[in-house]
Amino acid sequence: MAWNFKFKHISIKGQIRLTMIIMSLATVLLGIISLYGLNHLQQEWERLADHSKHRTRPTAQIATQILQCRRYEKDMFLNLLDIPRFESYLNKWNQKISQLSETLGDYSDHCSASNKIKEAERWLVDVNLYQNAVMTIVQQIKAKEIQTPQQANLAMMPQKHSVRSLILDSFITFNNNYLATQRITQHHAREMTFFKSILFILLPLLILGCTVAMINIPRRIVNPLKSLNLAATRLRDGDLNARVDTNLPNNELGKLGITFNEMAQQLQLHEVQLREACNAAESLNISKTRFLTNISHELRTPLTAILGYAECLHQPDMLDESAQVITRSGEHLLQIVNNLLQLTEIETTQFHVYGQQTQLMELIREVTQEIEPACINKQLQLILPQNMALEHDIYTDPLHLKGILEHLLNNAVKFTPQGSISIRCRESKQDQCFVIEIQDTGKGMTPIQIQRAGQLFEQGDDSLTRTHGGLGNGLALSKRILEYMEGQLSIQSKVDTGTCITLTLPFHAPNMPAAEKSPSPTTPLTTPHPSTTTTHPRVLIVDDTPDMLKLACSLLNRVDIKTDCAGNGQIAVDMAMRSQQLKQPYDLIIMDMQMPQLDGYQATRYLREHGYTHLIVAHTAHALNADRQKCLDAGCDDYIAKPIKPKQFIKYVQNYLKQTNTNAS
Repeated sequence: MAWNFKFKHISIKGQIRLTMIIMSLATVLLGIISLYGLNHLQQEWERLADHSKHRTRPTAQIATQILQCRRYEKDMFLNLLDIPRFESYLNKWNQKISQLSETLGDYSDHCSASNKIKEAERWLVDVNLYQNAVMTIVQQIKAKEIQTPQQANLAMMPQKHSVRSLILDSFITFNNNYLATQRITQHHAREMTFFKSILFILLPLLILGCTVAMINIPRRIVNPLKSLNLAATRLRDGDLNARVDTNLPNNELGKLGITFNEMAQQLQLHEVQLREACNAAESLNISKTRFLTNISHELRTPLTAILGYAECLHQPDMLDESAQVITRSGEHLLQIVNNLLQLTEIETTQFHVYGQQTQLMELIREVTQEIEPACINKQLQLILPQNMALEHDIYTDPLHLKGILEHLLNNAVKFTPQGSISIRCRESKQDQCFVIEIQDTGKGMTPIQIQRAGQLFEQGDDSLTRTHGGLGNGLALSKRILEYMEGQLSIQSKVDTGTCITLTLPFHAPNMPAAEKSPSPTTPLTTPHPSTTTTHPRVLIVDDTPDMLKLACSLLNRVDIKTDCAGNGQIAVDMAMRSQQLKQPYDLIIMDMQMPQLDGYQATRYLREHGYTHLIVAHTAHALNADRQKCLDAGCDDYIAKPIKPKQFIKYVQNYLKQTNTNAS
């Protein structure tokens, strides 16, 4: 385990080289073992060759002994008259014939092949016949029956052929065995030489290959890994330009290097995008900070006027002027709040537009009638379209389009000290759209100011010395709202020359949802329930603000409408349910939606769940589009956004009560 732990801490290059060294040693060891085996095999083959040669010796010995016997036989017959010499050669012949018999016996016993055994037995029979024949002749010589060598040779004549054949057979057998042994030995020697040559060639080649591999393989593996490690270290330390060398091998390491380079490139691209997003977010944050500062200024300025002139209401000579200033400042505050609400809806993607068929020229006339007093006050010429008859009605959101036109015309009046303001409208049948142009002769804008004016939280002039008030995001809001209406807004302007703002609206915006029939603020959205009272109508006003209760009750009491007040939702529920139990329900409940204890949503929902079917109208400062739907979903019959002008409020309630009495009659 300790060795394994240490081995894990060896570098990859060291591990590869150590592995190659072990493989080289194993190869050398295998070569040595092979050499030893070949040598051992050669020795075994040599032993077998010696054994084979030893097997050939008996046949040579048999042939030699037969020849010696024949020589002693001839010498004995040639000296048959010389008794001593005859006896001497006879003894030698007997010894050789005995040795020959023993040799044949041993040869027969040690033969493994059956044909060799039969051959040895035949030779032994021939030798016995030869011995018997010689002994018969010797006895005849001793008996004086044969007295000359010629007679002895003549008596041996029948056995000479068989002895001669025996000699030839033994020599032929010896020669064949010897040649076979020679061939086997030579074949084995050639094979041994061939194997040794191959081994002596392969072993150095293997050692050389292992050496080259030990040098080259670590370099081909470790060098790319080093390059990858270096690039990864640089990338970890923040260098997004880190890349792996492109001269990597075409294998897994090369593919890994390519993947690493692609990853580093993606990281670099994402880092650039993130930096741009951070810069944009920081710029937007700075813009929002300036925007909030401007909001504070724009809110505090009219509030200062309202509070200041409210103090002057006690002075009879300033009563009319104070009322006008308070009203004007309040309307300015309301415009700021409406802009902020629209901005909130756009930023939170809750802004919606609803289309309906609208007469564009009629809408333009309404807007110009509202702006005409301001032009007269500044002695500006207002140039209007002269009785232009448009062939198409426009399908758009008239409320938001009217707000855009009002804002653009107000801007034109604000930034035009002298000269004229003109409105032009035309149809483009080729592009299937209306084009509205608002041209003024004001101070104009620079290209940078035009660019800044198109951003929600930017202002064309955000300096502390700017001469005109406002949030400064009206153009950006108008542009965004116009895009919701599938239109476009473009600005062309030159400094000290004037500005031309072009609005392009399609004849029909296919993606704009159709609007529900939405009456004016003075007309109820639903049909009131019939009144159950025959005397003065009764209205329950629910609000947690005492000043609002007092104001609403005072306004309605002026027109002979009886009112009851409730300071929170729980009191309102109790009063409404009690009136229904007494069969004198309220003709109308004006419900504030944000209150303590029980809010307007919960109170309305409770009343509807317990069978209260008479009119309930939401009156709330929550003025987003989603807030209206939330009130209707809670069970309200209609929705009024705060603030509402006193005359509009009275007219709104009277219209409800009038329709109620009509239904009752």
